[in-house]
Amino acid sequence: MIRYIYIAIIIIWSLSTCTKEADIKIPESGPKPVITCFISPDQPQLSVRITLSVGRFGIDSTQFKKPIVNDAQVRIQSEQRSIELNFDPTQSIYTASDDTVGFIRSGRTYTLTVITSTFGIITATTQDRKSTRLNSSHIPLSRMPSSA
Repeated sequence: MIRYIYIAIIIIWSLSTCTKEADIKIPESGPKPVITCFISPDQPQLSVRITLSVGRFGIDSTQFKKPIVNDAQVRIQSEQRSIELNFDPTQSIYTASDDTVGFIRSGRTYTLTVITSTFGIITATTQDRKSTRLNSSHIPLSRMPSSA
């Protein structure tokens, strides 16, 4: 019995002395642009928000606010037309000042171009998918796999 207690004490002591402080150096990285844009034929307004990323380590998240980029040139272009977006300081987003009704159509390809003095030219391309009607389907109970 004493032998088991002695072995337990040695095991506990050896495990408790196996702690070592890890000093991990996280590489510094500068801010990167974060561009948020949603386009849809169902949305009447084109808008783009451009912020800068901020490192998460060593920052009080309650005081965290991403810096807004307000001096970029922003353009959304289709095969037929190009629209410039201007910064709206009241909403902190870039919006189109001209008529954009009918600009976004299903099945067309769109390119977002953002030009900044710090990060240069940033582009993204997407295609608005054609609408697909989803019909409900019925599966007869007799054809469903059993759960047993």
